[in-house]
Amino acid sequence: MELYSVPTGNLTPVGAVTPPTHPMKAPPSTASPEVSRKRRRGICGSTNEAFSLTLFDNLMRAALVPRDDDKASLDRRMEAAMVGLKAFAPRDEVEGMMAAQAVALHHAAQECLHRSFLPEQEVGTADRLRRQAANLSRTMIEVSEAIERRRGGGARQVVRVERVVVQDGGQAIVGAVTPCPRGEER
Repeated sequence: MELYSVPTGNLTPVGAVTPPTHPMKAPPSTASPEVSRKRRRGICGSTNEAFSLTLFDNLMRAALVPRDDDKASLDRRMEAAMVGLKAFAPRDEVEGMMAAQAVALHHAAQECLHRSFLPEQEVGTADRLRRQAANLSRTMIEVSEAIERRRGGGARQVVRVERVVVQDGGQAIVGAVTPCPRGEER
């Protein structure tokens, strides 16, 4: 299996990995350093080269299960992982890490589903794989929602309580109240 470095969005082979601590090397870039930084920021939320390369390396290790795929198939899967990461449009390093985690969770869920449908898979194992895929998918959605909450979006409930006075024997209604149109009764 070859390891790839993708700091500028291009898939460039770096060489076979022997120990897991193999350092990643950036491929030669034809773009200016500023363009490369901007492109990296658009993909992983950081202009720091060490962070970007480490994030890409970790994503590739987590998302790409080694198979006997040809180079074109591996490149296609790697490109899909990069497009998935870029789709989150992380604004900083924390969002980049969360986005990479969501992409890796998605790929792991897909791999579980793939393996669960293999014809030679035992029924019990296939059921466990499908449950794992469902759990991974839910976790991926939670990470995606966490990114949205971090950005200040998402569904937040705000309860605004103004002065409420209820006299003895009175009743109060909590919630949205709309009056009936004139002439109608409930």
